[in-house]
Amino acid sequence: MPGGAKALQLASYHYSMLFNSIEFAVFFPIAVLFYFLLPYRYRWIWLLAGSCYFYMAFIPIYILILFFTIIIDYEAGIAIENARGRHRKWLLALSIIANVGVLAVFKYYNFLNENLSFLLKGFCPGKSDSLSEHHPALLGFLFIRSRQ
Repeated sequence: MPGGAKALQLASYHYSMLFNSIEFAVFFPIAVLFYFLLPYRYRWIWLLAGSCYFYMAFIPIYILILFFTIIIDYEAGIAIENARGRHRKWLLALSIIANVGVLAVFKYYNFLNENLSFLLKGFCPGKSDSLSEHHPALLGFLFIRSRQ
């Protein structure tokens, strides 16, 4: 199996942990119990790990999106704490734009892709793919663009 096909196969594997599922009924009490049993200064690590696990229960590869936003928000928080005046507002705005930007890409990519494909059907024959088929490529693009 070629590497790309294997990556798509792994990316398509997932199970759901809905709020009304047995999996969530087991996960949530354990998460809450350990949260209160841990010393206060370690609770954030437990919440981060639990949140990542819960997020990965749907589509594991999407954890990369979560890590991207975690890093952006963490760095922005440190920068905002050290900044003064208007610079703080600019940093907050950049953090919000980054988060909303990721959301907008994953929410509206398929909509824009389908409509542009329909409008340009005569110029570009062939089927264009949806985001769910190529999200690893898009995530790579997001990470490369965020470093420039």
